[in-house]
Amino acid sequence: MTIVVTAVVFFLVSVKIAPGAAEMRGDVTIGSNNVIHPQSIIIAEAGPIVIGSNNVIQERAVIINRQPQVLRIGHNNVFKVDSHSEALRFGNNNVLEPRCFVGSAVEVTDNNVVSAGCRLTCPEVVGPNAVTCGHQCTWSQQEYRPPPQTPQLYFLTRVFPNYNQR
Repeated sequence: MTIVVTAVVFFLVSVKIAPGAAEMRGDVTIGSNNVIHPQSIIIAEAGPIVIGSNNVIQERAVIINRQPQVLRIGHNNVFKVDSHSEALRFGNNNVLEPRCFVGSAVEVTDNNVVSAGCRLTCPEVVGPNAVTCGHQCTWSQQEYRPPPQTPQLYFLTRVFPNYNQR
């Protein structure tokens, strides 16, 4: 079961998630037009998680808040398969490639790409328009921001409801 959030709900609701679907625990707030794939994990362990709008959280992506502060995720981000993020602040229009790790001491600003397999664990603020690359996970500036994921998000929000009929 894939969760497609198309509107923000301003009243108390009881959400039940089917076995095998996304795992969510703790105080998690999800904005509009997000697509959360099956087997993704969102855990507000020590503090709440607030997710903006138009984000794609793919299979087995993990988002955990281990700090007593609010973990804020902006808009138009993509957490690809097997990515793992514990960053307390995650700006807008970022891409976490498969099997990358962003630790709790890292703050990711806007328009960044964390390349596949990179591990960011040292305290740092990743400035805008940066890309990690290579075995040492060094940062370099990109001339252009990552392309928006609007076509992928549009496709997923139209196709997934056809396969989740109950």
